[in-house]
Amino acid sequence: MAVPRRPVRPASVVPTPPAPVPRPAPAAVPRADAHASSPSLAYGAAVAASGFATLAALVLGLGSEPGVFAPFFVALVAIALRYGVGPGLVTIATSVVAAYVWLLAPMVELAFDPTALRSLAIYRLAVFATAGICITGLTEMHRRALQQLERSRRQLRAFAADDEVGMQVIDGHGRISWADPATPRLLGYDAADYIGRPFADFHSDPAVAIDVLALLASGNPVENVPATLVRKDGGTQEVLLNSNTLLGDDSAGFLIAVLPLAPPAAAVDGKLAVSFLLERRRRAAAAKHAERPNAERA
Repeated sequence: MAVPRRPVRPASVVPTPPAPVPRPAPAAVPRADAHASSPSLAYGAAVAASGFATLAALVLGLGSEPGVFAPFFVALVAIALRYGVGPGLVTIATSVVAAYVWLLAPMVELAFDPTALRSLAIYRLAVFATAGICITGLTEMHRRALQQLERSRRQLRAFAADDEVGMQVIDGHGRISWADPATPRLLGYDAADYIGRPFADFHSDPAVAIDVLALLASGNPVENVPATLVRKDGGTQEVLLNSNTLLGDDSAGFLIAVLPLAPPAAAVDGKLAVSFLLERRRRAAAAKHAERPNAERA
């Protein structure tokens, strides 16, 4: 007699927990010069600008007019302001050649006295080139001032977004006229005990504070100056001092950012202050992302 076989139950399958989805790493912050144009693009733009200026002069019929160089001056200012001295000089050179070949030389050939008119054309080109070099120099000064202002804005935004960076204003007498809560907290002081005192009182080497104030008074920037501040409990705190130029009015005082350094200070002394802040945020974000998978496994 056949013994009925018992149905075999399928083995229970333990569901495998889904693998944690890797989180994307924080996007890298582009460097300040990441969007800078390549040299080939800059010099190509200079040649193209001269071509457009020549075309504009031909369309407007400026071959014999005193304002024949007006389109070339516009092109020169645009290129020098955008790309700098090198492309600006290329714009001057190509504009001189284009203006003579396409605008002045045809007029010379039609003149009754070509020699005299050719000398006049060369003189006008020399005046244009000299004025163009002066304009290029002035434009470069303006361009650098704009770059410094934009850099100061980025630095100020980075400092203001970090709670550990202290901001304070030093008046013309070297006293702290204003400070946010971060700086007194960093040194263990109350705001009432910190504001109003000389800036040099909190330095282990007062000469550093004197040098910083002297630099600011002379209009020079203060950037990543290492200093050792004295805490209320007698300890010391290594910091970097940076002065932002956005404040502008010397009578109101100088805005100084105090960036605390984690020991050892030598590991970050060579970094820019903004890069140091971004690197510290990136590491904190990476550590936070690494803790989440561990918490899910537990």
